[in-house]
Amino acid sequence: MAIASLVLGIAGWIVCGLGSVLAIVFGFIAQGQIRQSQGRQGGEGMAKAGIILGFIGVALIAVYFVIVVAVSASNST
Repeated sequence: MAIASLVLGIAGWIVCGLGSVLAIVFGFIAQGQIRQSQGRQGGEGMAKAGIILGFIGVALIAVYFVIVVAVSASNST
């Protein structure tokens, strides 16, 4: 799950944001599994990186849509 979160966090920047949302979800699931394993599983850093990249991807998509709406509103007047 941690590896999937990291890969989707990176791919989310390429694939229209769906990967970013999945990276966040998988990252939190992975962190929960790692904590419950009591040290038997690793990957906390990868899960955290996937979550961070996912949130950055979602934020960039939100900024992109705000800019698109502002530009289209200014062009319609």
